[in-house]
Amino acid sequence: MKPIRLPENYTERMVLESLQRGPKFPFEIERDIQEKVDEAYDAPNSFNDVTQRDEIEKRKKQEYVQIAEIHRILKRLLKEGKIKQSRRYDRYSLSFKILSEPWLSGEIFSYRAMRDLDGLELRPIVQPPTSGGKDAFLYYYANVIGAYVIYCILQGFFPDGPFLCKKNQPANIRRALTKEWLENSVNGFDMLHLFKTYHQSPNLGSTNKMALELSIDDYNEWMASYRKVFAAIESRLSALLSDIEERITKYPQRDE
Repeated sequence: MKPIRLPENYTERMVLESLQRGPKFPFEIERDIQEKVDEAYDAPNSFNDVTQRDEIEKRKKQEYVQIAEIHRILKRLLKEGKIKQSRRYDRYSLSFKILSEPWLSGEIFSYRAMRDLDGLELRPIVQPPTSGGKDAFLYYYANVIGAYVIYCILQGFFPDGPFLCKKNQPANIRRALTKEWLENSVNGFDMLHLFKTYHQSPNLGSTNKMALELSIDDYNEWMASYRKVFAAIESRLSALLSDIEERITKYPQRDE
């Protein structure tokens, strides 16, 4: 069993993700990270022999973040203004500066959206648009991307598939491989470029090139079409996004 390949800035992200769930002392961050790692690996029938169990323990220890490393990261993050303390020796919490960073707000949005959409009634969201334009384009693109994402999820479920080769691995390692597979195969930036490519097709959108950023008018047009095609989902996601934005906007008041 090969050592797991940890992502870049793994330890810093683990510390920030722990603080995302509330203010903490360094020892609480260490315990929180350890519990998160243990939860990812520990499961019934996770290993079949002593060798596998020893290898799993090695991987878990590799992913733990020690208290000395946590203190070092907290000191640097405090200096960079990404975290704060109301007074010395108090708990650490996230600052507005880090809450404004897209990766963290995107992570919060994803976490909450998946739980909010869990209660959505399973039924067709809308009938295919009868006219062309942005409505038809969004409907077609959503079907293509949705089909791709479902394919990736099904591959993640299949332990003996050609992508994951998980057949002889214990259950907890297979879950870790599934997580790594999905994080890399469902790439939002790649989907953005596919969106642009489809949009430049004469049959689906416009032959004009599409920029990576939308003007306020273009954004409002696209969102109006999205609202017509996916009304039930749009209302939930927009309410969720507004709530996150409001929390981030109010957060600096607690920095004073």
